[in-house]
Amino acid sequence: MPPPWTRAPQRPARRRRQPLTQEAIVDAALQVLDADGLELLSMRHVARTLHTSAASLYWHVGSKDGLLDLLFDRLIGEVPVPEPDPGRWQEQLKQVARGQRATILGHRDVVRLSLGRIAMGPQALRHAERVLAILRAGGVPDELAVAGQQLLISIVSGFAIDETGEGGRPPAESPSAGEAASMARDYVAALPADRFPHLVRLADQFAADDPDQRFELLLDLFVDGLAQRARPAR
Repeated sequence: MPPPWTRAPQRPARRRRQPLTQEAIVDAALQVLDADGLELLSMRHVARTLHTSAASLYWHVGSKDGLLDLLFDRLIGEVPVPEPDPGRWQEQLKQVARGQRATILGHRDVVRLSLGRIAMGPQALRHAERVLAILRAGGVPDELAVAGQQLLISIVSGFAIDETGEGGRPPAESPSAGEAASMARDYVAALPADRFPHLVRLADQFAADDPDQRFELLLDLFVDGLAQRARPAR
């Protein structure tokens, strides 16, 4: 054995850094989005999460806007879409809508992230393809199928904007959904009955604060109307 004074110092083995990939960058961006929100999602913040530099990220995603496009596409890919079952196409369409809403509520600022973005990434295209397959298998004519697929996104996003507060988390001082509903009821009930007879008469209905129930009603109205329009064509 060599004498102690000639031995090389014992250093821990260096852990090999995993190569940086576009997928890893999007994963890190999703972590930042969920933890800190869209306003704090920056290239530097994502880079710190990956223990690298912001310059390294640009090589893989091009720009911050490119990263946000990839992130939005990733979130669309989380929505499950079943295989077409012609006899159950209406329920399957509702199932897709529930999945869209669950994804929005499961991540922070998704609606704000979607504003102004045209979803044409690989996940978005697969999603649209599968939803159109459900509609066409159910006998919905082509023009109505495309409109239905696009309007489904609009109604779910619109509901989510109302549900989450402009697509973001409401301020801490904002009232809860139940408190807001009660405040609306009390305000409407106090209106002059001679000027607003219908509002006053139905004031108690404004206290309804079950978003799941309202969302199911919205789906029923939308899908029933779509089926009614499709029936003559079939």
